[in-house]
Amino acid sequence: MRNNSSNHDYIIVSKTVVRGGISATSGAVSRRGRHFPQHTTPAAQCGRQLYSPRCDFQLFVAGSPQLAALSVGAAVTFPSILLQQLSSIHGLAGIPSILMPSIMQWQGRKFAFILACLVSTIGWVLALSAAVSVAILISESFHGLGNNSLLAVSLLSMSEMVAPRYRNVSMVSYSILQGFGMTLCGILGRYLHWKTVSAIMCAPVFVAMLIGFMWPESPSWLAYRGEFEKCEQAFFRLRGVDELSKKELDELISAQKETLAIKRQNKYRFTHKLRTLFNRDFYLPSFHMFVLILLAYSSGSMVIFVYTVKVIQSATLNEDAAYFGSIFVNSIVFICLGISAALVRRFSNKSILMFSTISTVLCLSGSSLSTYLQIIYILPQDSLVGLFFLLGYVMSISSGIIPIVFTIAAELMPVKHRDFGGGLDVLYTCLLHSVSLKAAPYLFIHISFWGTLLLYAASSTVCGLYIWKFIPETKGRTLQELENYYTYGYIDTRRSIYGVSGIPVVFLPFIMQWKGRKISYIITCMFLFIGWILSITATNVDLILASESFHGLGSNSLLPVAFLSMTEMLAPKYRYIAMQIFGISGALGMCSTGILGRYLHYKTISIIMFVPAAVAMGIAFFWVESPPWLACKGEFKKCEEAFLWLRGRDDPSMKELKELITAQKENLSRSRSKPRMSWNSFWEQVTSRDFYTPSLHIFVLLNMMYWSGGDVVLIYFIEIVQKTTQNQDATFYASIAMYCIYFLGAVTTNITVRKFKNKTVLLASASGVIMCLLSASIVTFLQSLGTLAKDSILCMFCLLGFMMCNCLGLNAVVFYIAAELMPVRHRSIGGALFIIFNCGLYASTQKTSPYMFLYIDMWGTFMIYTLVVATSPQLAAFSLGGCLPYPTIILQQLKANDSSIHLDLETSSWIGSIYGFAGIPVIMMPMLMQWKGRRFAYIVTCLFVIIGWILSLSATNIGMILASESFHGLGTNSLLPVSFLSLTEMLAPKYRYISMQLFG
Repeated sequence: MRNNSSNHDYIIVSKTVVRGGISATSGAVSRRGRHFPQHTTPAAQCGRQLYSPRCDFQLFVAGSPQLAALSVGAAVTFPSILLQQLSSIHGLAGIPSILMPSIMQWQGRKFAFILACLVSTIGWVLALSAAVSVAILISESFHGLGNNSLLAVSLLSMSEMVAPRYRNVSMVSYSILQGFGMTLCGILGRYLHWKTVSAIMCAPVFVAMLIGFMWPESPSWLAYRGEFEKCEQAFFRLRGVDELSKKELDELISAQKETLAIKRQNKYRFTHKLRTLFNRDFYLPSFHMFVLILLAYSSGSMVIFVYTVKVIQSATLNEDAAYFGSIFVNSIVFICLGISAALVRRFSNKSILMFSTISTVLCLSGSSLSTYLQIIYILPQDSLVGLFFLLGYVMSISSGIIPIVFTIAAELMPVKHRDFGGGLDVLYTCLLHSVSLKAAPYLFIHISFWGTLLLYAASSTVCGLYIWKFIPETKGRTLQELENYYTYGYIDTRRSIYGVSGIPVVFLPFIMQWKGRKISYIITCMFLFIGWILSITATNVDLILASESFHGLGSNSLLPVAFLSMTEMLAPKYRYIAMQIFGISGALGMCSTGILGRYLHYKTISIIMFVPAAVAMGIAFFWVESPPWLACKGEFKKCEEAFLWLRGRDDPSMKELKELITAQKENLSRSRSKPRMSWNSFWEQVTSRDFYTPSLHIFVLLNMMYWSGGDVVLIYFIEIVQKTTQNQDATFYASIAMYCIYFLGAVTTNITVRKFKNKTVLLASASGVIMCLLSASIVTFLQSLGTLAKDSILCMFCLLGFMMCNCLGLNAVVFYIAAELMPVRHRSIGGALFIIFNCGLYASTQKTSPYMFLYIDMWGTFMIYTLVVATSPQLAAFSLGGCLPYPTIILQQLKANDSSIHLDLETSSWIGSIYGFAGIPVIMMPMLMQWKGRRFAYIVTCLFVIIGWILSLSATNIGMILASESFHGLGTNSLLPVSFLSLTEMLAPKYRYISMQLFG
């Protein structure tokens, strides 16, 4: 990034800045030899460092807008000294200041601030020297232009130049000083000549302009212009050179480098400029800014302040009360603005804003009601009840809405859009200011004073509800974090492609029934094989998405293929152990990939995970076909040979073989006597009790497993812990502990299922999961209320307990039970349903979880998971486990500056979820197993996995990575049904369970 920074040996992958190594874990920051999670917001660091090394200079920069704010506040109240009707000219005259953000983007924040101060100073000088009414109008026009410009320039500049932990107080102080200016001007205007007031109020903005000449330029603007050396100097001058400042600087420069690269590609394209208006990170913060500013003006704040005397007189019909009340109101405004500065240090911006909005609505409603009761003579005409409600309204709006609204609005717009976005901010402010003041007299006339207040209460309620639901908290967040929110949401959705790409796996059971378990298993392994190859060879994001698609196809195939094969090939007493070991192997692959991803390049991991997929596919070629499948096809001689090869010639095996052949002969004789498959016979099959009952049971089992949130917590564990603890060390060690728990839980389940019944293990695990999820929901809810500290680690322990309970039964036993329920004669259609349920539920949980976190918060998501749970071959498995966390690894490493493959949002959203999409063709695997046998299907499955790893290893672009992930998805989704069906058919009952456990 910078020539003089090669000695910095750290990595930041939050916005893909890489130094001195390669990291692969989502949101991780690492040093050589040790891993650190992604840095938390500066607010989270307050306990470690009370003051920035350059706090004094930041306060110097922030102090200049405060002086200007004093003059701005005086200019707001100044028309009430002259003539109230002049007040609307502020908004109309401010419309040209819509160009100020463009000037800020063109010449910088320093120049724009000096220019805005100069315009405001000219306004005061003209007011001081005015001898005719035209001069006063011109003066007010300059006030409107300068003050509206100062609001945008000051707040945007402070949001970029002041550290997050001081930014909130500085921006609120602007409102406080503005309120003080309003109060001072309002009181002085009752005793001094308006020209004397002009002379007094000219001084602060003139001093602010002089201080502006000593400002450094905004680091964010310098980075936006590509002047990274000057940006670094300005940033260190403002923030110092502590570790936290270096991290924030690196994120800023990295993000702006990406923006500059895109700008250079589209420099002369008008369509690119036009497309900006439809970007989520532009239109969404623009609308949020509008709602915030609308709340400030539609609540009647400017109307009440400008028409203070008239409003109080209308509410009380008492001239003395109106006179002293106006002075009291101005004093209350200043005091409450000062109180808000103390509140923002203790509470979040949205909490203060919501409390202020609720109080404002109540006071407006009370004042409206009391005024109406005066009109119908229920209350005396000179009653002071309305006055007290208005004073409460002023206190409510001054302690929250006025200081907070403009602060949040200034922080929301990303730096790259602050030319258009800043113009919109000014346009909203000017238009709403003018409209609210211009419309007020007509509202007083046509719907009366009480109706106007009721209208303000209704509009405030609507705006407040929207802000509470959709607008993010800004306190303590860096501008880059807010930009990431509008670009990606709270938690990105890239993993959903893994589950969606597995949808084609629904055809795999038909392939298993058609060609046998062996060929289905080979195809599944081949998908994983291809997925890893694409990942290895990926050079662009398209190849990564293709790799994830094959991963999803292979992984989603592997589960039904492996489980169905093991249930058919293994003896009952070994079947469960084999299926448990399948889960253990998968968990080992996940843990290995997750931990290795913190230290190794993603292509190196692809090579490592490619090996077991290749070996698994190679072993599959030596498989015998599943004896039940051979018997189902009428090949009883081959069935006997395969069965004896798998089980031996002991008496229990011979007895089981005889029962198998006898049963299948009866089925064949019945099938020959029936006509070929028709819609009637198909309907008869799917409506038979031995089909729909196990199908429903399979769905309930899989739904309980996926909608318990196990995979969501596993994939988003780091992000969740970071958001709930705001603790770097806790996140790092918790992620390592989570992987270890996952593996140890899978091993422990292998022991418990041998001692206890499956349902006993499943219910005990589900009970523990419910308790942990409920605890996590309560903890995060208390954190959202502020009852628990934001950096509390209670949620982390709840999540670790959840992962432990989930791994000790729910995550393993569900598949083993589901794989055994469907009768052999229905396993073509039943296997397809199994895959549809598996892929659909996986993809739905991964795709919806980020939106659930966004709209119903963390605690609401955990509560839903709680309610859902409360109501509802080994080497190949190792490679399958490696496929699951693999997209997280490559996504973070591809975002690095030294990566030859570049990601955009659309492409990154497909990596991971393509894994599930790619599994859709696996729906043919059960038919292939029935047609060509289990051995052929298994070899094809392993081949898919091997191809996936080879493509991953050799990937040079994103297309190859996507192809690799597609083969991974195809192979992994095939491997599960092929392996399990083969194991259940080929192994003796006493070995089958062990083998399937080893597979896990």
